[in-house]
Amino acid sequence: MTTMKPVRVLSVLAMSLAALIACGSDSDRLDTGSAALEWQVAARDCARADVETVRIEIEGGWKNERGVSHWDFTCTERRGEVPELAPGRYVFVLNGLATDGVTSFLGRTEQVEVRSRGVARPGTVILEARPADLRVEWTFGGPFCSHVGVAEVELIAFDSFGSAIGSAREGCDTGRAHLLLRPGAYDVAVFGLGANGQLLYHSVFEVGLLAGHEHTERVTLEVVEAPSR
Repeated sequence: MTTMKPVRVLSVLAMSLAALIACGSDSDRLDTGSAALEWQVAARDCARADVETVRIEIEGGWKNERGVSHWDFTCTERRGEVPELAPGRYVFVLNGLATDGVTSFLGRTEQVEVRSRGVARPGTVILEARPADLRVEWTFGGPFCSHVGVAEVELIAFDSFGSAIGSAREGCDTGRAHLLLRPGAYDVAVFGLGANGQLLYHSVFEVGLLAGHEHTERVTLEVVEAPSR
C-alpha cells in the first residue's frame, strides 16, 4: 500500500479546490444570457442624422455585476449585443448620440425576455428625433414689465408656410419661456400683451433647431404702433 506524503496531499487538494472555483465561475457566466439589438435612425442613415454613437441602456438605471450601466456602439454598425444579463425581462433604451454627445435620437424596445445561455433578438428598433428645446428671454431695453404695461409674453413658432406649430405663454416678470419643437427652421414671434390681451410689444426672429438640443434666444421687445383709425 502506497502512502501519499502530506505535502503531495495538500497540493492535490489545492488543485481540486481551484478547479471547483473555476468551474463555479464558468457556470455563473453560462447561466447569464444576452440581447442582440439592431437599430435604424428614422428614415435616414447615421451620417445624415448626425448620429455617431448608439448607447444602449436598460430602463430603470440597471447595472450588471461589474457595474456597467451602458454599452456604446458605432451607429453605422446598426447592431450591438448586450452581454452577461441575468435571466429576466428588460426594456432596452437606445440613445442616438450626436457628434457633440447630445442624445438627439431615441428609441426603446418592448419588454424583452432574456433566457439563461440564450440570445434574445427583439428585432429592429426605430430611433426617432427628440424634440428641440427653444428658450427665449426678453427685455424691453431697460424698463420693467410694469412700466410698459405688459402682463404676459406669448411665443408662437411658425413654419415656412405660416402655420403655428407651437406656442407658450408666461407672466412677463418671469423674463423667459420655452417651447419644445420638432427639429427644423422656424419664424418665432414674441408678443408682449397687456392686461386685456392687447398687443403692446413684439419681436420676431428666425431659428434653426437641432434634434435633442437646447437653443437660447435673447430678444428686446419693441413697441407696437397703435392701429390707425
